[in-house]
Amino acid sequence: MDFLRENIALLTIRTFDDNRLSGKYNFHDFLNASLNEIGLRKIHKLIINGLSFSTTADFSSVAKSDKRGTFIGEETGGGYYGNTSGETIKVELPNSKISIIIPKFKYINDVKASAYKDRGVIPDYIITPTIGQILLCKDVQLAKAIDMASGKVR
Repeated sequence: MDFLRENIALLTIRTFDDNRLSGKYNFHDFLNASLNEIGLRKIHKLIINGLSFSTTADFSSVAKSDKRGTFIGEETGGGYYGNTSGETIKVELPNSKISIIIPKFKYINDVKASAYKDRGVIPDYIITPTIGQILLCKDVQLAKAIDMASGKVR
């Protein structure tokens, strides 16, 4: 959790899965502590990081559907209406020996209809970094989010 200027917090979540945290952190405790700190500091503007897929895409879908924020950057890497995931079955094709993994469950998000069928969450402000910006590690999407949260228009 980083606290930026003008009552803006930047909350970076790398995973929702305690198993992937290598025992270093407890996600539930981290999230509770972060949200309590946001409340104590009277933060009114929160920025959730990119690289959104899987559970993050589901969260983004519901937040977008419920108009709980402004989305900046690129389309999420998961379906707006849901996904197939969870427990999987691994199958090896007999002739080619190619292995494929098939998810067993279909999850459906309780969201309002979108104009974009079979897509992820489409941002309100699409910001696609150039190759040069990526190579220079310039996070133009975060810069835009901070500017907008600060009341600056870029």
